[in-house]
Formats: sequence, C-alpha cells, structure tokens
Amino acid sequence: YHFMDGGFWDNSGVLPALQWIEDAGAEAGKVLLIEVRSSPRRERNLPESLPWTLEAFGALRTLIQVRYDGHAARTEDALRQFMRTHPVERVVFELSDARVPFTWNLGQKHVRFIEEAWNRGDNQAQRAKVRAFLAAQ
Repeated sequence: YHFMDGGFWDNSGVLPALQWIEDAGAEAGKVLLIEVRSSPRRERNLPESLPWTLEAFGALRTLIQVRYDGHAARTEDALRQFMRTHPVERVVFELSDARVPFTWNLGQKHVRFIEEAWNRGDNQAQRAKVRAFLAAQ
C-alpha cells in the first residue's frame, strides 16, 4: 500500500496523487483514491441585491476565494479526465461540520464533532466501499 497527502499543493492532494499514479504506470495496480474533505463543494450564487459591502470588498473576496474554488474546479476536471483512461476507484468522505474551526489546533469537543461527521450514514457507505476494495486485494 502507498499513502500520500499532497494537500499542500492543490488544497486537496488529488493532483499529486494523479501524478503519482501516472508515474507508477501499470505497476500501480488497482488504485483506490480516498478524498477526505473538511468542507463540502458548493455552488456559488450571486446575491439578489448588491449591498455596499459586497461592492466595497467584492474584489478582495474574489481574490481570496479564487484559490479555493479555482483549485476545486480544476481538480475535479483533472480527475474526471484521468479516470477516463486509468482504472481508479474513488471514495469521498465529507467530514465537514460548521462547529469545527479551520485550524490545526482542535480541542476535544472539535474532535468529537469530526467523529460524529465520520460516523454519519453517507460516510458509513464510503467506509464500506473502502473495506470491499481492500478485501478484494
């Protein structure tokens, strides 16, 4: 087994994983790509009215958000194209919880919130996919 975390590059680790799979070629064998997301992908809708705060700070907000939204869209496109020619199975875990801050220093209550998210039904189904994949190896 080979495990990697490349989130420092594209904020998700998917693109470095795809490069690793490409470099490994046929030697990689069957590949299970596991994504663990701390926040869900979301569609952006324009507000119905443009308050002065949006007009005043909109450019700065766009500059900050483009890093995250741009990476997510680019990553999703690259993965879709890659999976057309490479036998990769994908499992996505959504561990998002609005009560958990985006920080490296989490308290015990935050760890509990993440555990609750890990045990949600949608993630249980993903865990079953991982078990099935590993059992087939």
